[in-house]
Amino acid sequence: DVTDYGKTRDGRYYIAMELLVGTDLADVLQRGEEVTVDRAVEIGVQICRALAAAHALGVVHRDMKPENVFLLRTSDGRENVKIVDFGIAQMKDAAGENTRKLTRTGMIFGTPEYMSPEQASGKQTDNRVDVYATGVILYEMFAGRVPFQGDTFMGVLTQHMFEPPPSIVEVNPATTISAPMAAVIQKALSKDPNQRYASMTEFSDDLMRVRQGLMPLAAGEVATPLLRGATPAPAAVRTEGVVPVGTREMSAVPRRSSAPLVAAALLFVVGAVALVYALQTAPASHPPLVPTPTPVRAPVVVTTPTPTPTPAPTPAPVPVPAVHVPPPAVPARVSLEVVTSPAGARVQIEAASGSGAPVECTTPCREEVASGVPLRITATRGQRRGMVLVTPTASTGSITVALEGGRGQRPPTAPSGAPRGAPGDSHAAPCGPSTISADGLLVPCFRQPNGS
Repeated sequence: DVTDYGKTRDGRYYIAMELLVGTDLADVLQRGEEVTVDRAVEIGVQICRALAAAHALGVVHRDMKPENVFLLRTSDGRENVKIVDFGIAQMKDAAGENTRKLTRTGMIFGTPEYMSPEQASGKQTDNRVDVYATGVILYEMFAGRVPFQGDTFMGVLTQHMFEPPPSIVEVNPATTISAPMAAVIQKALSKDPNQRYASMTEFSDDLMRVRQGLMPLAAGEVATPLLRGATPAPAAVRTEGVVPVGTREMSAVPRRSSAPLVAAALLFVVGAVALVYALQTAPASHPPLVPTPTPVRAPVVVTTPTPTPTPAPTPAPVPVPAVHVPPPAVPARVSLEVVTSPAGARVQIEAASGSGAPVECTTPCREEVASGVPLRITATRGQRRGMVLVTPTASTGSITVALEGGRGQRPPTAPSGAPRGAPGDSHAAPCGPSTISADGLLVPCFRQPNGS
């Protein structure tokens, strides 16, 4: 929470923020602490409710990850969740449109391991990118790692767009995840935004059903490949009306008498013996009991030979006219200038489809590229990097790539108990004239021990 902000008498800007003492979820996961279903549901419900409040005000976080989920302990031992770092949040009005045109389609912001497919491809985004990122956080709680990993920025984004998340059971055989919880996470990680939860409130409601032992709505809507490889639970056996062996209740069941069955069997044996004796002692002059059958001549069957069909004449082949296929047209070349802010970045220009050899240069630079062919332009300078998807034409002229600092890696976290915004915070910088960004936003800062 920001409680105050302003400008000092000597011209320096300041922000007064809430002091948070605790740890973030990333520290908990890195220490290898076991996350039970109950604890994951409690943390997930609080994340959903906090983001639902932000969405109601038209704010989409767009950079949800364990480092931005801060955990505090109350005096009675309960765990409270605070969502921090709205540094790249997107402001929307009541109609869902951006109120400030700071982000254009084709520009990518966020941490790759937690970015939704539409966010990774630079498409238009809404509050459902936070639904996807929260699903990744819940996946990491049970699997011990994020669903998609890679050596490069684009390698991770490509998996988010096209690869299904691996089974949590296969990644972490010791996981305690339940089938209802896996169904909730599976729905949140849907590639199509329309198949995810439409709001954080719906997400929270399904998590509450898991807590109450009820079946979540997601269980009837999606399959659960996240449980692939799990040992199936034994089928339930109906025991109604069955009396266990060795119990006293067995004496209460009436048993049918076997005397009638024994008497019937003896009568059958005596009758069979009498019949055999009578047949063996009968006189030979007696006529046979069974008359001799009269032989019947077999009917004569006259077969008519089947005429052999005359094969139809084979039609002569029809000549196929030759088709002239013109060679593919070579796209026109246009001159494209690439600049970065700041300059001096190493730029790689390659086809968005991945075909062909990339072109590298240092900004500002100008290269000849094919007109109308979608390109991916990646810029790197130290720990700062950025990427733009563009289809150049003769009127494109110049492309500017904005560099963001360290969004692809987890920043070092402050020791437990250290307040956010202090010198130990990797997001803070020394106070000075540079603490105001080019777009007029305030940058957190701290004072050096020498007072500067």
